[in-house]
Amino acid sequence: MFLRRAVALLLIALSACTKTGTPTSGATNPWTVPDVLRIGDPEEPDNLNLMFGHTLATGEIDCLLFSFILRTDADGDLFPDLATEVPTLQNGGISRDGKTVVVHLRHGVKWSDGAPLTAADWLFTYHAVLNPANNTKTNYGWAEIASAQAPDPYTIVIHLKKPTVEVLEILSMGGDAYPPLPAHLLAKLPDLNRAAFNSMPISSGPFILKRWVRGDSLTFVANPLYFRGPPKLNEIVWKIVPNPTTLLNALRAHEIDLYSSVGEDSIDQLNTISGIRVTNRLVAWWQHLEMNMRQPQLADARVRTAIT
Repeated sequence: MFLRRAVALLLIALSACTKTGTPTSGATNPWTVPDVLRIGDPEEPDNLNLMFGHTLATGEIDCLLFSFILRTDADGDLFPDLATEVPTLQNGGISRDGKTVVVHLRHGVKWSDGAPLTAADWLFTYHAVLNPANNTKTNYGWAEIASAQAPDPYTIVIHLKKPTVEVLEILSMGGDAYPPLPAHLLAKLPDLNRAAFNSMPISSGPFILKRWVRGDSLTFVANPLYFRGPPKLNEIVWKIVPNPTTLLNALRAHEIDLYSSVGEDSIDQLNTISGIRVTNRLVAWWQHLEMNMRQPQLADARVRTAIT
């Protein structure tokens, strides 16, 4: 289905920070400090490793922390991120029988600790997703891979059990897609379920996690080693505000600068807040419930009917 979403953004060109009483040099309003953005959100991520994270906040935050093989633009079309191009039949990235996909990676990409990001990281991630010792939330799409190799540091060759577009989805972002994970830090662990990385990861994306105060906020700083160059924002603060009324009041008081996914019943109230810009758009949103019938509690069809 489609949901109406509203995004409220202070008119500060993505530059704000703590509330101040007097204008700061370069700021456009008394409450702004250049190059810092405060985001208000009702959710706290349950994990920063997408293999285990189930919250929407995890997905949104991981887009700050990680680079993916591919990304999607505002229209849902794929474009290359770590890859040099999107594999297609025309460029030879997809074989004629649709069962082999070849991905070429950018040279010179580094993790925030300085280690190179290579095809070995994606190959490690592929094996980690399918490792039964890991409590991976889903291997949908990944299980369609028959085998994968990294013949050199910048090439990934994926052989599929059958032709499927799902492989491009898992190389992208959102849903069942997972970004490459750092093999140099994680490959020696027997499993990733309780790895320290899951709450304090290194970064391959535009920002680095500086601090996570549970139940309060996450603070991110610009990644100087990001392959596209350091982002224009120096810092992002993700403020966790579970109550939507409190979030609106924080926006009204200019204690936050960005409030995404405003509830439809609160959108009209945004017009009463000065100094913000409101953007409305429709987004695709698919919510569903799957039942694991291998669990004895769900083996009885009457139980499943009652839940439904």
